[in-house]
Amino acid sequence: TRHHPTTPYHLALLVFTTISYITTGQALRNLLHQIAGRLQPGGYLIVDQPSRHTFTSATLTGENADGFVRRHISMQPVGRTHFHYHEQTRGNQQGTPFAFQTALRMRYWSKHTLATYLASAGFTIVDEALSGHDASGAQYLLCQRT
Repeated sequence: TRHHPTTPYHLALLVFTTISYITTGQALRNLLHQIAGRLQPGGYLIVDQPSRHTFTSATLTGENADGFVRRHISMQPVGRTHFHYHEQTRGNQQGTPFAFQTALRMRYWSKHTLATYLASAGFTIVDEALSGHDASGAQYLLCQRT
């Protein structure tokens, strides 16, 4: 059963590259309109907009006293904005080996395109926090519902 609050929210978060898993304009439009419908007028939405750099292949390795993990991430372009994401992860945690694979489709949303969809849902970008910080792989857009 879905719970629908009777009181609108003050803040909504769309972070951790979530927007990249929304691959069509219609799905993005629907999501943003649903979020706007749950926010009070003047409420805020924080959107994590991944940079283009996020859509590159990489191998990441980490170790600690309990074990290690190795992630191989492959990003294959499918056109200008869509990507096939494939991840193979292997590791060992406290003596127990593990491995898994993930494959899915992702999309890069340019700031201009994202701003257009936000505006159509009744949002205005009021600040760009952390823009240009390549270490985060994203910029965070503070949007206000009009």
